[in-house]
Amino acid sequence: MIEINIGNKLRSIRETKGMTIYKLSKETGISQNHIGGIELGKRQPTFDTLSRLLSPLGVTLSEFFNEDTETLYL
Repeated sequence: MIEINIGNKLRSIRETKGMTIYKLSKETGISQNHIGGIELGKRQPTFDTLSRLLSPLGVTLSEFFNEDTETLYL
């Protein structure tokens, strides 16, 4: 089993998609501080919060937790 660093992976996807924390916050209603805390590993998101963050990035929960990360960036 591979351990996933949720914050690093979220930041990587967000940056790859060219989205700022500010824009992600506006699209999801989740505060910039909360998103930043998740990305820095200081907070652990619930599945609901993670799903809300991934939706505007065009990524599903199953894609996020898929160990084959190359499929996320096509």
